[in-house]
Amino acid sequence: MTSCVAEEPIKKVAIFGGTHGNELTGVLLVTHWLKNGAEIQREGLQVKPFITNPRAVEKCTRYIDCDLNRVFNLENLSKEMSEDLPYEVRRAQEIYHLFGPKNSDNSYDVVFDLHNTTSNMGCTLILEDSRNDFLIQMFHYIKVISILLMGVSLGFFLLKSLKDVRKAGQREMDCIPQSKRRLDEVLYKGTGAVVTEKRK
Repeated sequence: MTSCVAEEPIKKVAIFGGTHGNELTGVLLVTHWLKNGAEIQREGLQVKPFITNPRAVEKCTRYIDCDLNRVFNLENLSKEMSEDLPYEVRRAQEIYHLFGPKNSDNSYDVVFDLHNTTSNMGCTLILEDSRNDFLIQMFHYIKVISILLMGVSLGFFLLKSLKDVRKAGQREMDCIPQSKRRLDEVLYKGTGAVVTEKRK
């Protein structure tokens, strides 16, 4: 595989957790990084951890009114902000303004959206744009380094999501059932940091 360089340098990366409030791995990691961001910060790169659906996280439920992942489209994003809109549509609009709009000067270059699944997929990276050589090579690097450092083989899939927010985006998933397993202690293997959170 030939190497490539992004057309423009990657300067802003967002890490989302809690898009589905009952998927706790991303919630725990993002909560940890909000308290201790040094682990994910790099010189010349702005990395922002973000809880995307805090009300669903609080209730440990997938969503409040509708699936947040299903409302990131121009129709919903362009609606006039109103309390009459479903909570997740309003939240999508807020996220859109914080991290987008796509290709604007303020938009984030890459969004990692951390999820759990009951599917027998193992750890999986889901790429949104199969035409972006830089992202494909970045995924290849993550896959290789995951095997070398953690002994984890990552699956690699293509999916459309958050397409109107970021310039380029992908999602990482873990094979841990939603709300079925309470993660009292998660070892973040790259650094040895331990995330501890008790949930009732």
